[in-house]
Amino acid sequence: MENASLTNRSLCIDALRGLALFGILAVNIQSFVWGLSGPTLGVLNTDSTSSDHATVFFTALLLEYKAYPIFCFCFGYGFAMQTQRWLSTGENAASRFAGRLRVMLLLGAAHGIFLYFGDILSRYALTGFILRRHIGKNSRALWQAVKFWLVVAMVSSLLSAFLVALASTAESEPNQLATQQMQLQELDRFFTIYTTGSFWEITLRRWQDYLQIAFGFIFTLPQIMLLFLLGVLTAEMKWLQYPEEHQTRWKKILLMATLIGVPLNIFYALGAVEQAQTPTATSSFAHIVASSYIPILAGAYIALVALFSTSTIGKRTLTFFASAGKIALTNYITRSIVMSTLLYGYGFALGGELTQFQLLEIAMLIYGAQLMVSHIYLKHFSIGPLEFLWRKLS
Repeated sequence: MENASLTNRSLCIDALRGLALFGILAVNIQSFVWGLSGPTLGVLNTDSTSSDHATVFFTALLLEYKAYPIFCFCFGYGFAMQTQRWLSTGENAASRFAGRLRVMLLLGAAHGIFLYFGDILSRYALTGFILRRHIGKNSRALWQAVKFWLVVAMVSSLLSAFLVALASTAESEPNQLATQQMQLQELDRFFTIYTTGSFWEITLRRWQDYLQIAFGFIFTLPQIMLLFLLGVLTAEMKWLQYPEEHQTRWKKILLMATLIGVPLNIFYALGAVEQAQTPTATSSFAHIVASSYIPILAGAYIALVALFSTSTIGKRTLTFFASAGKIALTNYITRSIVMSTLLYGYGFALGGELTQFQLLEIAMLIYGAQLMVSHIYLKHFSIGPLEFLWRKLS
């Protein structure tokens, strides 16, 4: 019974990672050549087709801010399982985990500077140092921590939205027009750098975008920490280890996350299309707040995987995606190498020519290739190359 439960638990987590890899890829590829100056899903202009508009809408509706929360959840779950094993063998779990975080931070910084400015590894590593405080905590203490960080995340999202709205209303109409004109010029300049620039020109621009994200990390840290803790709590409560015994609970999570998440995400997706059409427009207070709560729909995705894993056909289907999830770090970095080669100026410079729909097609091709390669690779090796390096260095 124990071996079966462990296999099922690993299947759920690996499958969630594998599925989230596509969501992160489909979102990231749209912003790859725009930098932080442009909308996260690119710019829609007069040449954009209905397929491009649909790509932006459905990417925002189904994937944006839904894939990375699943990764956060899995990170927290993995943290709980690793530290439990270390504690059971008498090892210093806090020290071992800190070693892994330091390597992740360095790897993330290198990824953010030399491949993709929107790196998530370094943010996970920094938040992980706070997560260390919860090693060995029981479910009651974890629930208290979840409640605390939920309040902090809500306050942080409201404060962020308030500051943006305040900055927008503080400017007079002539100043706003001048600012928008400058933003358009900046948007065009950065787009040109990413799509036609040399390696060092693009690296310098990418470094500046990466630093800008780092400065805004204070507003995203509470949400990441909350998602980490939900993963830790799920591991402690064994909801994924024995999903067949918690089907009622997962069905309730699925229902609540869908009822709350779908309307919020429809509202957000409509705003995302509008922002892509008018990239200089300031996001509304409601749209910024909504972006902080739309990850709720990720809870429905997690519940679906948990429920799906209780059936034979579900296990077989999830196994296909789990292969990519088992070597998620290698796949995450590899796709950035592929995208930078295809889209950046020092590569094939396709970023300036492809539309949103075409970029989505490329994302699907990359993901499909990674699924097949991961499946073949794991027939011969038990761990990915970057996972092996991460383990050795830490």
